[in-house]
Amino acid sequence: MAYFEEQDYQDWLADNPQGSRRMYACTVAVLSGEVVDEVLQDLPDALRPDPETILGAMPDCGA
Repeated sequence: MAYFEEQDYQDWLADNPQGSRRMYACTVAVLSGEVVDEVLQDLPDALRPDPETILGAMPDCGA
């Protein structure tokens, strides 16, 4: 699995030559967050985790 993650990073880096692993992590976090948000919207309120729980697992990407 780590090979595929590294390959995804290398592919992203080819399109973003000034990028860094931190920038890549933030890009992935934003995209993943959008997917998670869509999935969570379909859950009943009682089953939805607290937003702070999810945000606490996200990398610090600045403001």
